[in-house]
Amino acid sequence: MKTEILPVNETSLRLAGEIVRSGGLVAFGTETVYGLGADARNSAAVLDVFRAKGRPADNPLIVHLARVSDMPTVCVISDDISERLRTVLPAPLTVILPKKPVVPYEVTAGLDTVAVRVPSSEGARRFIDACGVPIAAPSANTSTRPSPTTARHVYDDLNGKIPLILDMGPCAVGVESTVVDLSNGLPARVLRLGGMTVERLEEIFGEVVVPTIAPTDKPLSPGMKYRHYAPSVPVRLFDCCDYDGARSYLLEAKRRGERTVVLALDEVLAAFPEACRSSLGIDSESAARLLFDRLRALEKDYDSILTFRLPETGMGRAVNNRLTKASSGT
Repeated sequence: MKTEILPVNETSLRLAGEIVRSGGLVAFGTETVYGLGADARNSAAVLDVFRAKGRPADNPLIVHLARVSDMPTVCVISDDISERLRTVLPAPLTVILPKKPVVPYEVTAGLDTVAVRVPSSEGARRFIDACGVPIAAPSANTSTRPSPTTARHVYDDLNGKIPLILDMGPCAVGVESTVVDLSNGLPARVLRLGGMTVERLEEIFGEVVVPTIAPTDKPLSPGMKYRHYAPSVPVRLFDCCDYDGARSYLLEAKRRGERTVVLALDEVLAAFPEACRSSLGIDSESAARLLFDRLRALEKDYDSILTFRLPETGMGRAVNNRLTKASSGT
């Protein structure tokens, strides 16, 4: 299969809609990461998404919609929750609610709940409108790899497996959406940290619970289980102030003849003037935006990547979540 990368215009959107409505797959950009989209009502197309990615079948997908008013077509939503969501959506937020029969169990991994989101990316919403159907989409990468934040990342992973990639430029947020379980009402339970901060969630929903999940639990949301976000070389994660530990690791790596790069915020890189260095920018927002692109680039030139946790505030929580999964393989 030939894979095309096309800019977003009326012609490419019309083609994308035809492909999706006929049961095919199209990759598209969002504000978070690129998604691999299929008609959410079409069980066969959804199964092709799992096959293209090599994704475990018990890992549910997110249904993407063009507008908040479309949510009752795929899920059961109370007036209170609907009103709260209207104050914030479109946004990098996914909510889990009881599903309606139109959503097949292939999308939800057998669950009676469905993950739903309305992306803030105008290009993504134009794509969904062009398709005229709800779009089931995980990240458009090979399973376990760093998520794609450019069309080229998608091509590197899925060339020959899908017919079309809509190039919507680099993703503005750079990490996946935050996932919140509202299937039992409030309080909101955060299942995946992401593009919306916990502080913002508290403004919307009041009390917010951030539970843990055991590796054997059935995942209610993408990102709760399995190896994620990992490049092809080891990632060694240090606490934010453990410079001595990092220097010791760099010395040992040098003795072993390994090429190691320090991936960190600019203020941290200043403490390692003799090392090979790669910048995550000046704060947690820039780190989120750059993280997956840097991981994909650095794996080509180095034997290992050394990095540091960020402070556990704002987008730092989401970045730390991705770094932990990339380094531990969980």
